[in-house]
Amino acid sequence: AAVTAEMGKPLADARGGVEAGIGTLRQYAELAPVRGGRTLHGGHHAIDFMMPQPHGVVAVITPWNDPVAVSCGLLGAALVTGNVVLYKPSERTPATGWLLAKALDEVLPAGVLTLLTGGAETGAALAAQSVDVVAHVGSTATGRAIAAAAARTGAKLLLENGGSDPLIVDAGVDPVWAAREAALGSFANAGQICVAVERIYAHRDVAEDFVAALV
Repeated sequence: AAVTAEMGKPLADARGGVEAGIGTLRQYAELAPVRGGRTLHGGHHAIDFMMPQPHGVVAVITPWNDPVAVSCGLLGAALVTGNVVLYKPSERTPATGWLLAKALDEVLPAGVLTLLTGGAETGAALAAQSVDVVAHVGSTATGRAIAAAAARTGAKLLLENGGSDPLIVDAGVDPVWAAREAALGSFANAGQICVAVERIYAHRDVAEDFVAALV
């Protein structure tokens, strides 16, 4: 309900995003027990042992268009690898971010997850801090600003920003099925998805039938 109230997604879609987020967190929880070290057997008088270590402090900055599912992806990855997290949800979905952070905070040790709210100035201030990793899903312009800040602080970056996503319809594809999938890929969430279909290349053998079905 909070997602629907804040960003306008229909209730069924909002629930789907929450379910996707839960599924992502469960996947990360299953990965946690298998994240161990490895011994490399070399010479008789030496052992090479590799052990993964947390980065430390991870700043997570998330968008408004699918606030639960996207946040769970970044938060789950950071938490399962042993990091503490500074989480700033979009200023357009602050209540959703607060509810998600509250639910996670109830099962995490104190201080592992910290919620920060605010607009672009808050995100810029967070990216400028001496954190170890900045993970951001959002606009290309914001991603560039974060990259510039990380160049000064030395933080590692995980940026998933805007693109221009093509869909290719090959000759052997059912053009009616492809048209249905293309429409879904273009217009789901009003087209406001980071992997929304923006360009379509259709093979000449199916192009006419594909266009007719898409229209």
